[in-house]
Amino acid sequence: MQDIEIAKPLALLSIPFSVQKYLVWETLELVKDTWVDENLKEYRSDIIYRIKNLKNNQWVYLLFEHKSISDKDVQFQLLSYIVEIWKQHRKQKETGRLLPFVIPIVVCHCNRICNFDNSVKEMVAIIEEAKEVVPDFHFNKLDLWFFEPEKNEDGKLKIFLLALKYSRSPELWRVLPWIIRRTEELQKVQKWHYDYLRVVLLYLMSVIKKKQIHQFKEIVSKEHSGGKGYMETIADAFREEERLKREKAERIVAELRKEIKQKDSELDKKVSVIEQKDTELEKKNEQLVKTKEQMVKRMLENGLDFQLIRKITGLSIEKIEQIQKTDN
Repeated sequence: MQDIEIAKPLALLSIPFSVQKYLVWETLELVKDTWVDENLKEYRSDIIYRIKNLKNNQWVYLLFEHKSISDKDVQFQLLSYIVEIWKQHRKQKETGRLLPFVIPIVVCHCNRICNFDNSVKEMVAIIEEAKEVVPDFHFNKLDLWFFEPEKNEDGKLKIFLLALKYSRSPELWRVLPWIIRRTEELQKVQKWHYDYLRVVLLYLMSVIKKKQIHQFKEIVSKEHSGGKGYMETIADAFREEERLKREKAERIVAELRKEIKQKDSELDKKVSVIEQKDTELEKKNEQLVKTKEQMVKRMLENGLDFQLIRKITGLSIEKIEQIQKTDN
């Protein structure tokens, strides 16, 4: 999706023509990670592009999100991300006082109809009489269940959509040989600046079932001109990606453990302070009890009756009698 040759035609497929005509497609550019701060990465969508708007010469952001399952939280996720884009826009002090327009595009392939709510209101326990206070928006959806990539013009986008649509379907074994042969042919003719087929095959290898890996390797080895040698480079790259994922997961776990240990240490300190305060309170209570007992003894010595002592000290008659017996 970081390839503009895929992003542009995909956007044209997804955005209504009534909106397309106001966008200056020559200005379409990828929003680099340097623009995205650490806070924004927590909400990280698949990819962000931006494009100039003819109406006011401001940037319009194209927010691409990829879903392979029906995600009921997609609306909330997109809303959170749009708000973060606006925050970052203000932080960067971009030109113009208005917030940029953001067009969310969801590309989904669920092996069935992708059942997404396309309204925030569907997620909120609404009071009907006040529903206008709920912030709402709709996203553009390209559901590959209804879309036939085979009818699309040959090129990277067609290969991309075929790979997505059939990645978790038995139909993959029908389209995979064509994907390999056609991508290799186009790569030679159009001289793409990177091995696009490698990207597609790495993706497919990461989503197919483990028991299908052998069949996958056989098809790639047979259909690609490089044969088994090319498949081995894919397998090596896949193993490297898996290793990097494991290392990243291990780093995250280590950081979480460190954070938990730090929190435990802070908690231990707080518990220690509480225990110390409890001890001090117990001592004060003991001292208070002794003081009251001494007061009662003096009152008894001065002939005060039990009812008056009870009113002054708050002690029960039984406790006063006990102090008297102890004193005797």
